[in-house]
Amino acid sequence: MERRAHQTAKMLVDLVDYEALD
Repeated sequence: MERRAHQTAKMLVDLVDYEALD
């Protein structure tokens, strides 16, 4: 469960970083 949550958090961070670039 913890690993899954970490994966989701990473996805969100990557998405935010991608949005920030634009």
